[in-house]
Amino acid sequence: MELNIGSVLLPRFSLLSSERQALEQWCESQRKSWYQDRSKSIISRQDACAYLIEGLYQAWCCITPKTALEIPLHSSSYHSSRFDAINHLSHQFVLVAIDGLEELGWAYIKRGYKTADGKKVITRILPMGPLLLRFQELGLQWQELVQSRPKILIRNKDPHTRKVMQKPPPDSSEVKRMQRNLHAINCFLAQQAICLHMSNEHFKDLGRELSRIEFTLIFTHITLRRIFSRGSLKKGGRFYGGWWEGIPSKFRPYLTINGLATGEVDFSELHPRLLYLLNNQPVPTGDLYDDGWRSPEFPEYNAKLEPYLSRRKLFKTVFNATLNDEEGYFRLDKAQYLTAKQFGLNLPKIRQILFRKHPLLKQLYRSGTGLELQFVDSQIAEKVMLSLMERSIPCIPVHDSFLVPRHQVSELISAMKSAFEAVTGHSPALKDVEPFASDFRIPFKADGSVDHQAMFSMHSSALHDNFVQSRRAEQTRQTGAEERVLESTHNVKKFFTIFRKKQKKS
Repeated sequence: MELNIGSVLLPRFSLLSSERQALEQWCESQRKSWYQDRSKSIISRQDACAYLIEGLYQAWCCITPKTALEIPLHSSSYHSSRFDAINHLSHQFVLVAIDGLEELGWAYIKRGYKTADGKKVITRILPMGPLLLRFQELGLQWQELVQSRPKILIRNKDPHTRKVMQKPPPDSSEVKRMQRNLHAINCFLAQQAICLHMSNEHFKDLGRELSRIEFTLIFTHITLRRIFSRGSLKKGGRFYGGWWEGIPSKFRPYLTINGLATGEVDFSELHPRLLYLLNNQPVPTGDLYDDGWRSPEFPEYNAKLEPYLSRRKLFKTVFNATLNDEEGYFRLDKAQYLTAKQFGLNLPKIRQILFRKHPLLKQLYRSGTGLELQFVDSQIAEKVMLSLMERSIPCIPVHDSFLVPRHQVSELISAMKSAFEAVTGHSPALKDVEPFASDFRIPFKADGSVDHQAMFSMHSSALHDNFVQSRRAEQTRQTGAEERVLESTHNVKKFFTIFRKKQKKS
């Protein structure tokens, strides 16, 4: 597993200031010029050292063990103005800082190379020696990461090669508005401790599962970005990037925000409803993913019970894939194929049933309407998050569902209804609140009383509790530092007031 240097953000208050300073001093000792450093050179050196040290710590904090920091060393990967290159670091100072890590005995470096078939293998760095011991001493700590320029990405496919290309967004007022809103959301989320209420053993299971899908989970990496498609700011635009979006859905009920249990609320049948509403047609009654089939053994339809649960999930997948399948490439995966086979179905038969029930879907098949609906739901998501942020309620999105602290679910429901009505002019259908899950249960003694010692021991070693408690400790330090700054500012103002009075008297 690797963490790319481009995903590293610097903390507002570093836990590794002395290590950063030591690496800076080593790099400065390698200067071959007697001339005084320019201020730009000093900043470039500091940035290179800071990003390497903090990047190594963030990679070490990854749930998947032995995650390396990945950084390209070729000069072609660095450019100050190219949006698709490393433009916040100097190639020259990065090379010196990497030599410094090696010389100090702080890192194991496996340098990149090009294979015989032309494939590039990027340099990987792992902490070792004193730096690794320092990381182990700190443990998994919460840090508020300073958010960089918000990313609005526009993607398109080359008509000849079908390769996905990326271009910078236009310098328009609409893009600037989206960037301002995205930056505000990211800065607010960066102040929250978002974690999973799971035991350390469960975290190990999650780490092994994530390593199979090659997903890097770092709890402080919450930065969202918006990705548009087909070269248009009216297609796609959903929010991606939060680590909670990449974990398997079975782990989502364990999510906590600042140590508090969360409640997840989802729009019901969002895209089928939007399909009808935005085409000025009445939404059919009943379950829009119900194809009308009934089991002889269980003739009463219940979407939460088998066999209807599996069949509905299959039809839901095909419905939404059909909305987005512009080129006709969609195929059932192995699990979906086996489910369809149990019901005597295949993809053409499923589509035929869906087209019969939803003629509008057949009419708009391969028209690109799915990406247009994604843009609409991204507008709704933006309004939901901004509305709750104004009330200091942290809200994390998972495409068209949202999670907030469980005691604030009523505010979330109100915000979702208001946002949906503001964008579409209609009222939404919402699902029930998803249940919360936890690995931590209250232990009892044989006499029925609570075993407080066992409960304390269980929580004191938990990654979750240490992560959340470190946020509280960090915020206490920040508050103290801000108070000292205010006091210092007040004393300076008081000094000048007295000084001016004395001047007037004299």
